[in-house]
Amino acid sequence: MDLYLGIAVVIATLTGPVLAVLITRFIDAKRDRKTRQTDLFRTLMRSRRSSLSPEYVAALNTVEVEFAGVKPVENAQRELLTHLNSNAQANPLEWTDRIRRLQTRLLYAIANYLGYEMEQLDVLEGGYSADGMGHDGRATA
Repeated sequence: MDLYLGIAVVIATLTGPVLAVLITRFIDAKRDRKTRQTDLFRTLMRSRRSSLSPEYVAALNTVEVEFAGVKPVENAQRELLTHLNSNAQANPLEWTDRIRRLQTRLLYAIANYLGYEMEQLDVLEGGYSADGMGHDGRATA
């Protein structure tokens, strides 16, 4: 009996710290991913009225990496990118309006995944772009 207790103590002594490090690394990785996702969401929200800005384009292209496996986000992003890559010549106003609706759907899917409570209408109508800013988010003369 003492032999088994001794073996158990040795095993616990050796595996305890290793398990603690593995658990800590797992928790840190989840926290880092959540931080990156939240930063990406904030960038998209912050720049949603200047969709031609490099900041917005880079964030939009990063969604598929940071939200891999999150189907509602992946689907919304894919639909937005498909529309962005389509021809706007036929009806530019309708094309732009659809972008805003698809963009709202993406932001809403990300917000839900991250646990933010917001209405789609608030996302669609929210945001601000100064009158002196062009569509690409840079100042115009």
